Amino acid sequence: MHTVLIVMAMEEEADPLLEILPFTARPKYLEPHLPTHAYTAEVDGLQVVLAINGRDPFYQVASFGTDAATLTTYLGIRAFTPDLVMSVGVAGGFRSKGAEIGTVYISQDTVRYFDRRVSIKAPNYHDYAIGYYPVVDASQMARALNLPMGIIVTGNSFENSPADDEQIHRHDASAIEMEAGAVARISQLMHVPFLAVKSVVNFEEDPTSSDQFETNFEQAAKGLASTTVGVIQYLAVHGLPGLFNHGENREGTESTEGV
Repeated sequence: MHTVLIVMAMEEEADPLLEILPFTARPKYLEPHLPTHAYTAEVDGLQVVLAINGRDPFYQVASFGTDAATLTTYLGIRAFTPDLVMSVGVAGGFRSKGAEIGTVYISQDTVRYFDRRVSIKAPNYHDYAIGYYPVVDASQMARALNLPMGIIVTGNSFENSPADDEQIHRHDASAIEMEAGAVARISQLMHVPFLAVKSVVNFEEDPTSSDQFETNFEQAAKGLASTTVGVIQYLAVHGLPGLFNHGENREGTESTEGV
C-alpha cells in the first residue's frame, strides 16, 4: 500500500480534514516529550498519514513556522516511509493574481524562501538560502480538479518587510506561508517527492491581513479540507507522473512494498 504524509502546522487547520476522512480517533505521538503527533486513515487503498506540529509545550500556542515543520516532517518520514509528502495549510494570497478567500493553490516548479538574504559571494550560497526545492509535477491533477497552480514561498514572519515584498514579487509568488520550504527541504534530503496545497486566508496587499486571517480562517480551512480530500482521492486512483511505481527503493528509506 502506498503512503501519503500530510504535514500541517495547526490543529485548527487540520480539524475539518479530521472530520471528513476516517482517521484514527487517537493520535500517535511520534517522539516522547514532543508535541508532534499523527493520525492515520485508509482512503481508496491509499494510506494517509496526517502529521501535525502540535502545541508548543512552553508557550501553549500552535507550533507554526519552519522549525516545527522541519521536526514534524523528519519524524513523519522516519515513522511512516511515505511515497509522497504534502505540506497542507492556509496562506496569504494576492487579489492581483485573481485569488479569493478560499482559493486553493497547487505548488509548481519549486518552493522558495523569501526572507533569507545572503551577501556571501562564494558560489551557491545565494541559491542555498532561497532553496528552490523541487515539487512533483501535479499539472494534470490540477487541471482535472480545476485548481490553480502557483509558486509557493516561505518565510518566518507574519508581517513582511519591504525587502521581503521585493523578493516575493521577484519570485512571482502566488501564495505566502510559513512551513512549505522546511517540509520541502527535508523531503528533498530524504529523497521523497513533495507537493504543497495552500488555501488563501488573507490578502497580502491589505494592511489588515492579520485581521483577515482570524476572520477568514474557518472558511479557508474548510475549503482546504475539501480540496485535500479531492487531491487524496485523485492520487489514490491516478497517482502523479513518476509516483507510486512498484518496486522502487529510495536511498535512506525502506520500501513499503508488500507490507
